[in-house]
Amino acid sequence: MTTARDQRGTAHSALRRTPAHAAFRRGRDLLLELRADHEAARRAFTWPRPAHFNWALEWFDVIAQDNRRTALELIGPDGRDQRISYQDLATRSDQLANWLTRTGVRRGERVLIVLGAQVELWETLLACLKTGAVAIPTYTSLTRKEAADRIRRGRVRHVVCRSDLAPLFEGDDLGPHTLTTRIAVGPAVHGWHPYDDSYEAATSYLPTGPTPAGDTAFAYFTSGTTSAPKLVLHTHASYPVGHLSSMYFNGLIPGDRHVNISEPGWAKHSWSSFFVPFTAEATLVVPPAGHLEFGRLPRLLEERGITSLCAPPAQWTRLAAHAATARPRLREATTAGEPLAQHVAEAIEAEWGVTIREGYGQTETTALVGTTPGLPRKPGWLGKPLPGWDLSVRDEQLYVELAGRPVGIMAGYDGDPERTGQVLTPDRYATGDSAALACDGYVRLLGRRDDVFKSGGHRISPYELEAILRTHPAVRAAAVVPVPHPALTLAAHAVVELEPGAHATEADLLGHVDLHVTRALRVHSASFTDALPRTTSGKIRRSEVSARLRAAAAGTVPAPHPTDPEGSPMTATGLPSQRRDVLVVRDLLDGTDLDRLTWQPYVQPGRQAVDVHWLYTAEDTGPDGAEAYLARFGAGAHGDLHRHLGYELIVVVDGELHNDNGEVYGPGCLVLEKPGSVHRVASPRGCTLLVIREKRTEALLPGEAPDTGLALDGAPVTAS
Repeated sequence: MTTARDQRGTAHSALRRTPAHAAFRRGRDLLLELRADHEAARRAFTWPRPAHFNWALEWFDVIAQDNRRTALELIGPDGRDQRISYQDLATRSDQLANWLTRTGVRRGERVLIVLGAQVELWETLLACLKTGAVAIPTYTSLTRKEAADRIRRGRVRHVVCRSDLAPLFEGDDLGPHTLTTRIAVGPAVHGWHPYDDSYEAATSYLPTGPTPAGDTAFAYFTSGTTSAPKLVLHTHASYPVGHLSSMYFNGLIPGDRHVNISEPGWAKHSWSSFFVPFTAEATLVVPPAGHLEFGRLPRLLEERGITSLCAPPAQWTRLAAHAATARPRLREATTAGEPLAQHVAEAIEAEWGVTIREGYGQTETTALVGTTPGLPRKPGWLGKPLPGWDLSVRDEQLYVELAGRPVGIMAGYDGDPERTGQVLTPDRYATGDSAALACDGYVRLLGRRDDVFKSGGHRISPYELEAILRTHPAVRAAAVVPVPHPALTLAAHAVVELEPGAHATEADLLGHVDLHVTRALRVHSASFTDALPRTTSGKIRRSEVSARLRAAAAGTVPAPHPTDPEGSPMTATGLPSQRRDVLVVRDLLDGTDLDRLTWQPYVQPGRQAVDVHWLYTAEDTGPDGAEAYLARFGAGAHGDLHRHLGYELIVVVDGELHNDNGEVYGPGCLVLEKPGSVHRVASPRGCTLLVIREKRTEALLPGEAPDTGLALDGAPVTAS
């Protein structure tokens, strides 16, 4: 005889062990099987496309059944742990889902979640998914004004927050929208439902029906670095299914012990602290909230047996300073958000024996690009498009191609169809980021399209210049913004935040950048600040940096102006007619006067072991940059394949210059390369050259696109 309990158990299982669960598992298992073969994974993987899917019910609850392995391990400030198994977390979120339903939370209604790294956060996220309510996580440091904005623009009906934050959501200034339910986590708050009352509810949840995969599941506010934060909508497919690509990038496998350094309330937290570890059946280990000292983190990683760490580049930089204090046994180390300094990657690899892999995605998408476990790291490049994603670069803008119907793309910006239509068309999604795409499939990010600017006709990427500045040991952070320039219209100015106790001058930093970029792409001036303006997620607000500089220029503080460190080229125009400014090198061909000149490495794609003394760059002549310089080739130095865009006059001062056609040019020889000429040069024993160019050259590797002249570890980039 079948009892009501048996029938309920059958219904409970039938709504979880579905064909959608099987399809999701097949996709996940394929990516696990091919985790070390990126190209094979791209060929074999296809997105699961269930018409109905509820990840919390049809994935999490299924893998949690009778599963006593730890899903969530929270480390308290006193070192004591709170461990929650997969089975207990599934049961507890069932119980909370029943109670939320009883308190009035309905499918499709929005729930603002303002919780820190505490077990109630994960319980609430799972419960909201199970009920079909829309979860809107936000950070606990929000202001009253931000709280009112999120309630109004998010059309929020219910709030779950820490008790100490309850005053943010009381009063008459929240606007006309009415909060139906207020739930306080912690001590009792008058007029609020105590979260602890949920422990009285039944522990087995039955949904009212299957969840349409296209229903909204999550809404996240963007960081708002250049404009007001947008509210991004994701469905029960786009985030849970879409994050299969994020799992592939992170490289997690069942049984891993994973730490993610990210604050709740941001999309990256839902990536690496929710969907990724639980899809992979790993354990998420959460360090003490608000008590994380990076000097102690290496030891914690070692003692806790952590196998995977995901952290922003700024946190990896802080970790690198303490890397020698412990030997964690990391298999995976990942980062995203901004460029990772090469010296940081090298320090971690030298101490811990693990390569930090870079990745890229947006609040509007899941992980798009990454150096996965099966790919070699290419400094300066993020990696390749992840399985399920096809990308293109058009006019230097990075697009997601939608012909293959990738699942992990947003549904749109809430309440803003016009803005949604500007970036999301039937054919492609415009990321708003500038990028380069190499012939081998690697992607290089150049920064937000709104941040890129032209200086003397050359495209300047603040993103890359900031990455170079951060490689200086005294620099903690930097923001590069355009400022007015009499000859170039705009020039790059750096506002720098130094490491505590560190010292550097403007000349130090400008000279440091000059070692890594060609003359037209240099930083012209720099200033210092105690703290750069940041969003609550830690991203630098370049728009505010620019606004502060403009305000200073409009007041008593003079506007920044280009400064030239020793050995840098002078501007060819704008000099007073009554002033004579001249460099004379006597007896050029016998070399006796050359050693008094200032020489510096010439860092550009295809150039190796070459020092240069710049004579001039006529930066006002247009985007191709006429220039003249003396070049010293060391023994064995070479210049790889490059194309001349204009006439170039070369005079051999000493030594021998070898061309790839077998010709050898000695002292006093004059060589005129004509526009379109493509060749290689080398000097087995070294030489000195005088070079006068009408236009710049393009460094080419076989199959590569031309480069802009900006060099990060010799990597070619797309032409401007």
